[in-house]
Parts: sequence; C-alpha cells; structure tokens
Amino acid sequence: MKPTLLQIAEAYPDICINIKLSDLLEAFRQIAEEIQETRENERAAEEKDILITREDAMEQLGVSSSTLWRWNQENYLKPVKIGVKARYHQSDIDKLKQKYGR
Repeated sequence: MKPTLLQIAEAYPDICINIKLSDLLEAFRQIAEEIQETRENERAAEEKDILITREDAMEQLGVSSSTLWRWNQENYLKPVKIGVKARYHQSDIDKLKQKYGR
C-alpha cells in the first residue's frame, strides 16, 4: 500500500519535494471545485429541508405530544421555535423514521 501525502508529511516533516507549477495549480483547481460542489449540495439540502408542525411530526412518527416534549427535554428531537409555536425539521423526522423503521 502506498503512503498518502499526509502520512509522508507526518513521517518526514522537513522533506523537500519538487512539483511542477501546472500540477500544483491543477490540484488547487480540483480542490476548489470539490469545495464548491460540497457547498452547493449543502445549500440544496438546506433549501429542501422544510419545517413541519407538531401535529405533523406526531403523525409521521406515531407518537404523542408528551413524547415530543420528553424528546425535547432529552435533546433527542429539538424543535425550532417560531414565536410560541414549535416546528420540526422534516430531515430530523426522516432520520428518526429511517433509524427506527417507522
């Protein structure tokens, strides 16, 4: 197995290497593209995540309001407060449903 650049850097911190400038620029471009793609995916996921009411969360999870209250106290499922109303991220509900097969 070939060592990674990180492993080489940790093992030999004072090593000198020669890299063509064009190769270095290409590596930076690839990293920049990957970062941009990751950010775009995160933004798309945030835009897709809607807030649902307490009643919808109870229905989807098949639990009572007291269970939602207890989960909030246990930091298991935290609502988003909008004024006095509680809303839940649909993505959080989906994760719980997937985890417990509901």
